Amino acid sequence: MLGFLFGEFEPANSYALECRNYLITIPESVGVAVLDFYDSLLALAQLSQPLGEEPTTLERVAERQTQLQHWAHHAPMNHQHKFDLVGSERCRVLRQKTEASELYDKAISGAKGNTCNNKHSPRN
Repeated sequence: MLGFLFGEFEPANSYALECRNYLITIPESVGVAVLDFYDSLLALAQLSQPLGEEPTTLERVAERQTQLQHWAHHAPMNHQHKFDLVGSERCRVLRQKTEASELYDKAISGAKGNTCNNKHSPRN
């Protein structure tokens, strides 16, 4: 996760593959959903750089999206906006600007709509 966030794509890719080897034994773990989310964003970020691996990378993203869709179906408040964000990044990479923009808006709206509401927390 941190490798992706800091733009260290090569090490992050290696770590993601290694994590998948461990998490494959517990497929219903929330950790798998987090890995699928960041692995998809990592793959799409790498497509923004000249790599020449577009078909296999897009297949990798499609596989992760299938898993994210499963999580989004069962817990939309936690995962739908992530599914939409990966979809918007995929559309951006494929230069589908209108679809990307719509999915970015949907992801932002979904994330805002499902954040903790601070007015119910105790005031200091």
